[in-house]
Amino acid sequence: MSEEEVRRLAELKSYLEKKIEQLETEIELLKFCVRLVDEALSKSSFRPASELRVTRKKEKARILIKTREGEVIAEMLVYDKEAVVEVKKNIPVTIPPFKNFLLREFEKRKRADEDKLGRGEISRDEIFEYNIETDDQGYLRRIVIRNFKDDRDLYDLRGVIRWTLIRMLERLRLSGRW
Repeated sequence: MSEEEVRRLAELKSYLEKKIEQLETEIELLKFCVRLVDEALSKSSFRPASELRVTRKKEKARILIKTREGEVIAEMLVYDKEAVVEVKKNIPVTIPPFKNFLLREFEKRKRADEDKLGRGEISRDEIFEYNIETDDQGYLRRIVIRNFKDDRDLYDLRGVIRWTLIRMLERLRLSGRW
């Protein structure tokens, strides 16, 4: 080994030792912060932070949405009272019947639940909700549906979404944009 290599290795060792010391100090500070958080939580909770867990939604079903020819156009991930439709094709939300059918159908369901809320039949957290996600180019990427009523309601929603996506694809193909 040359003198230059030995010198460089000595510099590297010195750097690594300093870095380890810095990281050990940071770890001690982080442990102190965790203790502070535990103490704060213990004043309002019966469990320390280390026992609290972030609950993840448990997936109940995965449903493929296909055309009559068997082409997968979307996938519906079903959780307890939420379904997430991941659209697999590039379909702009400007193509009918997205706004004049699907969004109207969703709004109709939402208004019906709001009426039920007004009559005291359901609580605010049981109202049908939806969220439409698009990418930067205006392609439909995801539809999130919350508070569907039961499996039959979910089946109906899947059918409405399937019909809409198929019609949108047909319009794209007819226009030559597909």
